[in-house]
Amino acid sequence: MTRDEIIQRIVEYIDLQLDGTMGEMCEEPCREVFFDLFAEAYDQGLITDKSLTAGALLNTLQDKWYGDADERNIDRADFLELLLIYWHAWQYAWEQYEKEHAE
Repeated sequence: MTRDEIIQRIVEYIDLQLDGTMGEMCEEPCREVFFDLFAEAYDQGLITDKSLTAGALLNTLQDKWYGDADERNIDRADFLELLLIYWHAWQYAWEQYEKEHAE
């Protein structure tokens, strides 16, 4: 999956979450589908090359959403804040795991 495909899937899942289809971020299947996208990004090297870190994801979606007058983007941005907390925590945990097991 490419960077753009992962981002598109994130937006699709955010919309499903906002529609009430996936439940809360702290519950399954919501957390699981976002973690799977994070794992895909990590496996593709998109975290290591900094193109899909929490900060890069925030910048990409802000650029996309704040240039669009769609009111739904406000709700998306609210959910994104929580997702980015998880995304950053997953990144930290994986990097720490790799660091500890590389020795």
